[in-house]
Amino acid sequence: MYKYSLYNLVKAYNDNSTLVNTYFNENPIEGYHSNKKDLKILGLCMEMFIFILFISISIWIWALVELMKNWNTMPDWVRFVGVIGLLGIISGGPIVTLIAIYITKK
Repeated sequence: MYKYSLYNLVKAYNDNSTLVNTYFNENPIEGYHSNKKDLKILGLCMEMFIFILFISISIWIWALVELMKNWNTMPDWVRFVGVIGLLGIISGGPIVTLIAIYITKK
């Protein structure tokens, strides 16, 4: 379940950053000849990995901005859920944070 959490995605990117940079600069990659579709990170092809990483970071930033913007008008339970969601303790944390914020938004 947590295989594609934001923490694991960023960690996998950091572990494979030279491979990702080489792939997007279209430099030859040793051992992969002409078929770059064999490149996988966390079991995903390179394009899908970068797409999921970008979407995950975007949703996390969106949730953080909304949480900070509405902090003074939210009930305490939404603040708690928001902080826990952004820390990644619950599954789907940033999405849960956004739902809680928009449900209680006046």
